[in-house]
Amino acid sequence: MSSTEGGTKSGLQRLSCLSGLWAMTAGACVGWTGGEAGLEYNITISAKILKIAGIVILTIFVYSIYSYYKFGKNNRNCRIYNRGEIMDMKDIIKHMPVDESFTKQQFSNKVRETNADYSDSSVSWLLSELKREQRIASIGRGVYIRVTEESGKREYNYDHLEAYLEIEQAVSREFPLIEFQMWEMYQMNEFVNHLFGRNTIFVEVENMCEASVFEMLHERFPDVLFCPSKDMYYRQRGNDDTIVVQKLVSEAPKPVIGHSAPLEKLLVDLFSKKLTGRLVSRSEYQGIYEDAFSRYSIDETKLFRYARRRHLETEIKTFLKEKTNVELRYSQQEDGHAFKRDIYAGVHQRVTEKV
Repeated sequence: MSSTEGGTKSGLQRLSCLSGLWAMTAGACVGWTGGEAGLEYNITISAKILKIAGIVILTIFVYSIYSYYKFGKNNRNCRIYNRGEIMDMKDIIKHMPVDESFTKQQFSNKVRETNADYSDSSVSWLLSELKREQRIASIGRGVYIRVTEESGKREYNYDHLEAYLEIEQAVSREFPLIEFQMWEMYQMNEFVNHLFGRNTIFVEVENMCEASVFEMLHERFPDVLFCPSKDMYYRQRGNDDTIVVQKLVSEAPKPVIGHSAPLEKLLVDLFSKKLTGRLVSRSEYQGIYEDAFSRYSIDETKLFRYARRRHLETEIKTFLKEKTNVELRYSQQEDGHAFKRDIYAGVHQRVTEKV
């Protein structure tokens, strides 16, 4: 029995004991007689005791129900008994392949070889903990790889400059409900041969809100451009920390930390025909992609879903296959799913036309 289940049962036992005590006290108080004055006094006292006892019992009852649903037997806390067991279960990752991807089901099967009672929710929690500790990384929907010193791969994270953080704080404070993402050109210096000497901070804002954010930033910062073309950008940019406000494409991968655009989004946007796809030389693309895939864990599902949204999936896959040495781990499975979706869409369209 887990400590939580024991606590829940003990709470219910306390409830039963208090109920009995309440009944005995109420009976004693109401049953004692000593004349009309004494009886009236005792009835008043009994009413107060009943009221207090009722509040106590109701409180314990509500707490017992809360404890059961929060720490019930299907919850992970009832499956993990102590810190030692947590550590033991996390060590299962050592038995997963190093150079190959594995699915959530494969990991679950390995976990249940050690503890057959582990529930699906416990497995999900264990995976999230391993991701948080950067011992595994997600490369697709329900597909993971081990992160080891030999592999050298880790989650992408960039330490942004003070100017970036100031802009992010200003937008968040003035427009707390809008969706926006940010990134800066200096992030690309990690991957390119010809380094950028001037920084540009991009603020991508959800549809219909770009103008409002631009007006606010334009009042506070010197060099702010609104959806500029390539020519306008090079003519009007400042010496450093130019701010570009533009529309955020819907279905873009969500930021992991703050409002910093994920690496998957930046890789796709390189192929965009907008400004973001015209600032880096095409000769740098091979090195950017190869370095990004070799150093960091890239979620291929996010990358190609966003590429599909921007109608760039075929172009990027062709580029990776013909121009780089990047080996995709998850794309073949996604290609199969996409093929099935295309077949279904075609059949559905033909049926609709006949109807």
